[in-house]
Amino acid sequence: MIILIPDGVKQRFDPLFAQKFLVMVDERAGAAEILEQCRVRGTIGWDAMNRQRAGGAVSRCDGEGSSMTIHARLGKYPVNFGTAAGDIGGQAREAVEVSGDEGITTWAGIAGVGVEGLYGEHL
Repeated sequence: MIILIPDGVKQRFDPLFAQKFLVMVDERAGAAEILEQCRVRGTIGWDAMNRQRAGGAVSRCDGEGSSMTIHARLGKYPVNFGTAAGDIGGQAREAVEVSGDEGITTWAGIAGVGVEGLYGEHL
């Protein structure tokens, strides 16, 4: 397992796809809304389908253009990559938690472009 913080990700992999990443949390409702904006349009459809399929903290993903809105439950949940092959890979949001006044997301990835996308999305 590799654990990197955002500066470590940039240093090791460059910025890759992610441009903006915003986590908004409603602790009373036990929910979060995560807004992501990618550098390119094509990856959003794949990301939204992949994250929703894998489950974890994600309850729904909506993609439009180069942006995605992810609706998630607070807490840590198991992910399921199903039949994802090593070539194709997969990525999932395993957890959304609150620490002080910060929303913290935890990712899981499996091989292929899923892991490459995973590192880029931390930025």
